[in-house]
Amino acid sequence: MQALPYAQLRLDSKLGSAVLVLGRVVDGQRFWAAPGGYVLVEADGLVMRVSGFADSLESSRFIGHNPFATGLHHLTSGTKTERVVDWMPGNRYGVILQSSFSQLGRDHIEILGEQFETLYIEEQLHATNANFQAVNRYWVSPVDGYILKSEQQITPSLRLNLTTLRRSQPGTGA
Repeated sequence: MQALPYAQLRLDSKLGSAVLVLGRVVDGQRFWAAPGGYVLVEADGLVMRVSGFADSLESSRFIGHNPFATGLHHLTSGTKTERVVDWMPGNRYGVILQSSFSQLGRDHIEILGEQFETLYIEEQLHATNANFQAVNRYWVSPVDGYILKSEQQITPSLRLNLTTLRRSQPGTGA
Protein backbone atom coordinates (compact mmCIF):
# COMPACT_ATOMS: atom_id res chain seq x y z
CA MET A 1 0.00 0.00 0.00
CA GLN A 2 2.79 2.45 0.84
CA ALA A 3 4.29 1.99 -2.64
CA LEU A 4 1.36 3.88 -4.19
CA PRO A 5 1.86 7.67 -4.11
CA TYR A 6 -1.84 8.39 -3.45
CA ALA A 7 -3.68 9.05 -0.22
CA GLN A 8 -5.47 5.87 0.82
CA LEU A 9 -8.22 4.77 3.21
CA ARG A 10 -9.13 1.25 4.21
CA LEU A 11 -12.87 0.74 4.34
CA ASP A 12 -14.32 -2.16 6.31
CA SER A 13 -18.03 -2.98 6.51
CA LYS A 14 -20.30 -5.98 6.82
CA LEU A 15 -20.06 -6.19 3.02
CA GLY A 16 -16.29 -6.61 3.03
CA SER A 17 -13.14 -4.51 2.78
CA ALA A 18 -11.62 -2.25 0.17
CA VAL A 19 -8.84 0.28 -0.22
CA LEU A 20 -10.08 3.65 -1.40
CA VAL A 21 -7.84 6.06 -3.27
CA LEU A 22 -8.25 9.82 -3.10
CA GLY A 23 -9.40 10.97 -6.51
CA ARG A 24 -9.94 14.69 -6.00
CA VAL A 25 -10.55 17.46 -3.49
CA VAL A 26 -13.24 20.08 -4.13
CA ASP A 27 -13.98 22.85 -1.62
CA GLY A 28 -12.52 20.80 1.24
CA GLN A 29 -14.45 17.66 0.34
CA ARG A 30 -12.34 14.60 -0.47
CA PHE A 31 -13.68 12.16 -3.05
CA TRP A 32 -12.48 8.58 -2.46
CA ALA A 33 -13.10 5.73 -4.89
CA ALA A 34 -12.72 1.95 -4.85
CA PRO A 35 -13.22 -0.76 -7.45
CA GLY A 36 -16.84 -1.74 -7.90
CA GLY A 37 -18.17 1.80 -8.11
CA TYR A 38 -17.96 2.68 -4.42
CA VAL A 39 -17.52 6.40 -3.80
CA LEU A 40 -17.15 8.07 -0.43
CA VAL A 41 -17.05 11.82 0.12
CA GLU A 42 -15.68 13.10 3.41
CA ALA A 43 -14.77 16.45 4.86
CA ASP A 44 -12.47 16.74 7.86
CA GLY A 45 -12.88 13.00 8.52
CA LEU A 46 -16.70 12.92 8.59
CA VAL A 47 -18.44 10.97 5.83
CA MET A 48 -20.74 13.39 3.98
CA ARG A 49 -21.97 11.16 1.11
CA VAL A 50 -21.62 7.59 -0.13
CA SER A 51 -22.73 5.86 -3.29
CA GLY A 52 -22.40 2.37 -4.72
CA PHE A 53 -23.81 0.71 -1.60
CA ALA A 54 -27.36 -0.67 -1.25
CA ASP A 55 -28.01 2.21 1.17
CA SER A 56 -26.68 5.66 0.46
CA LEU A 57 -26.10 8.89 2.27
CA GLU A 58 -27.18 11.49 -0.28
CA SER A 59 -26.09 14.52 1.75
CA SER A 60 -25.12 15.74 5.19
CA ARG A 61 -25.02 19.35 6.33
CA PHE A 62 -24.59 20.97 9.72
CA ILE A 63 -27.08 23.33 11.32
CA GLY A 64 -24.74 25.82 12.94
CA HIS A 65 -21.29 24.86 14.20
CA ASN A 66 -19.36 22.03 12.50
CA PRO A 67 -16.87 20.66 15.07
CA PHE A 68 -15.12 18.57 12.40
CA ALA A 69 -14.11 21.73 10.54
CA THR A 70 -12.44 23.19 13.62
CA GLY A 71 -10.98 19.84 14.70
CA LEU A 72 -12.28 17.28 17.14
CA HIS A 73 -9.08 17.69 19.18
CA HIS A 74 -10.45 21.09 20.30
CA LEU A 75 -13.76 19.66 21.55
CA THR A 76 -14.86 19.60 25.12
CA SER A 77 -17.02 16.75 26.35
CA GLY A 78 -20.70 17.53 26.06
CA THR A 79 -20.40 19.55 22.84
CA LYS A 80 -23.70 19.22 20.97
CA THR A 81 -24.44 19.64 17.27
CA GLU A 82 -27.19 19.10 14.74
CA ARG A 83 -26.98 18.11 11.11
CA VAL A 84 -29.48 17.22 8.43
CA VAL A 85 -29.00 14.03 6.42
CA ASP A 86 -30.75 12.48 3.44
CA TRP A 87 -30.85 8.66 3.26
CA MET A 88 -31.82 6.31 0.46
CA PRO A 89 -33.58 4.05 -0.21
CA GLY A 90 -36.86 5.14 1.26
CA ASN A 91 -36.63 8.82 0.41
CA ARG A 92 -35.76 9.73 3.99
CA TYR A 93 -34.92 13.39 3.42
CA GLY A 94 -34.40 16.00 6.09
CA VAL A 95 -33.56 13.62 8.95
CA ILE A 96 -32.23 15.74 11.81
CA LEU A 97 -29.33 14.07 13.62
CA GLN A 98 -28.57 15.43 17.06
CA SER A 99 -25.23 14.52 18.52
CA SER A 100 -23.26 14.89 21.70
CA PHE A 101 -19.49 14.37 21.85
CA SER A 102 -17.41 12.87 24.65
CA GLN A 103 -13.63 12.96 24.77
CA LEU A 104 -12.74 9.73 26.56
CA GLY A 105 -8.99 10.15 26.90
CA ARG A 106 -5.93 8.91 25.06
CA ASP A 107 -5.68 5.65 23.15
CA HIS A 108 -2.96 3.93 21.16
CA ILE A 109 -3.74 2.43 17.77
CA GLU A 110 -1.63 0.58 15.24
CA ILE A 111 -1.85 1.17 11.50
CA LEU A 112 0.40 -0.81 9.14
CA GLY A 113 2.76 -1.64 11.99
CA GLU A 114 3.13 1.96 13.16
CA GLN A 115 1.91 3.09 16.60
CA PHE A 116 -0.09 6.30 17.03
CA GLU A 117 -1.19 8.04 20.21
CA THR A 118 -4.67 9.44 19.69
CA LEU A 119 -7.54 11.13 21.43
CA TYR A 120 -10.51 8.77 21.61
CA ILE A 121 -13.82 10.54 20.98
CA GLU A 122 -17.35 9.17 20.88
CA GLU A 123 -20.31 10.83 19.23
CA GLN A 124 -23.76 9.79 20.47
CA LEU A 125 -26.26 10.24 17.62
CA HIS A 126 -30.02 10.18 17.65
CA ALA A 127 -32.80 11.23 15.32
CA THR A 128 -36.22 11.20 16.95
CA ASN A 129 -37.97 11.76 13.62
CA ALA A 130 -36.38 8.54 12.25
CA ASN A 131 -36.29 6.30 15.35
CA PHE A 132 -32.50 6.12 15.04
CA GLN A 133 -29.64 5.93 17.56
CA ALA A 134 -25.96 5.14 17.06
CA VAL A 135 -22.47 5.75 18.40
CA ASN A 136 -19.66 6.95 16.15
CA ARG A 137 -16.06 6.58 17.29
CA TYR A 138 -13.03 8.62 16.26
CA TRP A 139 -9.31 8.22 16.93
CA VAL A 140 -7.86 11.69 16.42
CA SER A 141 -4.32 13.07 16.28
CA PRO A 142 -3.92 15.31 19.34
CA VAL A 143 -1.47 17.46 17.37
CA ASP A 144 -3.51 18.48 14.30
CA GLY A 145 -6.95 16.88 14.76
CA TYR A 146 -6.60 14.56 11.77
CA ILE A 147 -8.93 11.58 12.13
CA LEU A 148 -6.72 8.52 11.74
CA LYS A 149 -9.45 5.96 12.29
CA SER A 150 -13.22 6.05 12.68
CA GLU A 151 -16.33 3.92 12.99
CA GLN A 152 -19.29 5.78 11.48
CA GLN A 153 -22.95 4.83 11.19
CA ILE A 154 -23.72 6.24 7.75
CA THR A 155 -27.38 5.12 7.49
CA PRO A 156 -29.47 2.99 9.86
CA SER A 157 -28.13 -0.17 8.18
CA LEU A 158 -24.70 0.92 6.88
CA ARG A 159 -21.74 1.16 9.25
CA LEU A 160 -18.28 1.92 7.89
CA ASN A 161 -14.93 1.57 9.61
CA LEU A 162 -12.29 3.81 8.03
CA THR A 163 -8.54 3.70 8.62
CA THR A 164 -6.06 6.12 7.10
CA LEU A 165 -3.36 4.10 5.37
CA ARG A 166 -1.63 7.06 3.75
CA ARG A 167 -2.41 10.72 4.40
CA SER A 168 -2.62 13.20 1.58
CA GLN A 169 0.50 15.28 1.08
CA PRO A 170 0.15 18.94 2.09
CA GLY A 171 -0.22 21.28 -0.86
CA THR A 172 -0.96 18.55 -3.40
CA GLY A 173 -4.74 18.41 -3.04
CA ALA A 174 -4.41 14.62 -3.09
